[in-house]
Amino acid sequence: MIDLTDVNEEIVRQYFELEGYFVQTDVLYLKPKGQTGKKSSGYGDIDLIVTNPRTGDKAIVGVTGWHTERITPSYVEDWGDRLFSFVSPLALRKATHVLGTRKFKKILVVSRLGSKEISKRIFVQKAKKRGVNEIIEFPTILKKLIKLIKTKPSYDSEVLQTLRLLKIYGLLKV
Repeated sequence: MIDLTDVNEEIVRQYFELEGYFVQTDVLYLKPKGQTGKKSSGYGDIDLIVTNPRTGDKAIVGVTGWHTERITPSYVEDWGDRLFSFVSPLALRKATHVLGTRKFKKILVVSRLGSKEISKRIFVQKAKKRGVNEIIEFPTILKKLIKLIKTKPSYDSEVLQTLRLLKIYGLLKV
């Protein structure tokens, strides 16, 4: 069963799997006491690590599902540590260990970027300065999943099965 807090990551996972990637989820790395903001050490996690066996493409993926908000440049200052934790030095060290290379993309998945082109452009520039190579918005992922979902057969994934049922009953327009 999918935990509600993980449904965003599950949607993104299904997207990458349907694109032919192998996916690892919630890859933990140790954060020393001085980097947790607490009196003790703790853990951070990389939401997804993906590898395409056909192309050899590899990436780490940070997923942010703030669906009622548009992500603007102010989020870099206000929420930067949370948004970009998957590209922190500790996370990158862990990803390098898992993937066996330093050559991989860093992909950030967000709800939607700001509505103005200048806002989008500035956010993308700031994200690139933080080490992000690519940004994917949730509508792009959802549209692709809806397009790829077939009405037959059933799916093992709760996310894909839900989309399949919505498609069967005409509740999704493709």
